[in-house]
Amino acid sequence: MSVTNGQFANETVFNAAFTSRTQAQAIDGGKTFSKYIATTKTDVATTATITAMVSATSLIKMTGSTATEIQGITAGVAGQILTIYNGSTAIISLAHENAGASAANRMDLPEDRSLYVYEDCSVQLVYDSALSRWVLSSAGPVFSDTTFRRKFKFTSASDNATGAAVTLTAVVTPLVSLTNASLTSIGGVPAGEAGQVAYLVNNTGVSISILDENGATTAANRIRTGTAADVTIQNHGTIILLYNSVSSRWNMIGGGCGGGGSARASGVFTGTAITPTALVSDETFLYTAGSSQTFTGFGTLSGLTNGYRCTVMGSSDTNILTVTHTDSSNGWLLNGDCVLGLGQCIAFEYNSTLARMVEISRNF
Repeated sequence: MSVTNGQFANETVFNAAFTSRTQAQAIDGGKTFSKYIATTKTDVATTATITAMVSATSLIKMTGSTATEIQGITAGVAGQILTIYNGSTAIISLAHENAGASAANRMDLPEDRSLYVYEDCSVQLVYDSALSRWVLSSAGPVFSDTTFRRKFKFTSASDNATGAAVTLTAVVTPLVSLTNASLTSIGGVPAGEAGQVAYLVNNTGVSISILDENGATTAANRIRTGTAADVTIQNHGTIILLYNSVSSRWNMIGGGCGGGGSARASGVFTGTAITPTALVSDETFLYTAGSSQTFTGFGTLSGLTNGYRCTVMGSSDTNILTVTHTDSSNGWLLNGDCVLGLGQCIAFEYNSTLARMVEISRNF
């Protein structure tokens, strides 16, 4: 059936496919479609602004793993309906009022926040010519108050970041596995959305440090551990971060083997000095040498975190360790010299202002 503008009349029956035209058509009166309406479809595999469309486009299928964010869509005509289907292998975000798109190409989304379209899901937008924006018509699935009667799972991703005081890759899934054994500390995570939660799992095989308010990290990407100090995550430990859009910070709200700088370690030594373990905030050293000796120090203290605690313990009444007061740079301040025999111990805390290890207790 071929028609031109103005040829529609009441009670027109369409027996074949009705395909979208390149111009808006006014259809008056009741119309019966005995088969289907074909829409104009465009496949898009890139990010940023979608420009591969005209006013006749009514369906966009996102393809490939590179489609992760849509910043804008070419301005439509008044009332144009556009469906975006995520046929890719990634989670796609629709950006709210993104400055990367021209004003008339932007999307005005509910709650002034981005909308995530999961794999095999779709959203429908309508072009509002008065606002010169695309607005949301419908989306699925949409979660509000949800009761889980069976199991649910988080979508996970891996981050192979390496080095010290690094900023991780932007978090687009709730669960992030840290995998590089050369990662020593995390300075930040790219700014998230208000209320966004991220679970960071340490699968590096080594301990890593979460830096509190790291000055070398972009302000909006920084992490607040809640302790005003760095926090250590042991291997296989997890921390939970919540993004606060008011303070523009990630707040650590919980986790295992990483909260509050409470990571502990223990070891033995047979020499006269102790080397504190990197990224550990509290540890115990047991003296196990086969002879009596005099303690000579903790090595260089300047790299330690303020508040680091260390307990030194004796293991024998025959092979004892003598600890003497040493008030010098990188020294240790005691409430009197002491001798450590079997089970006797003395605890120190590092004070960065004094640049000293300071005795805080002993059990004899």
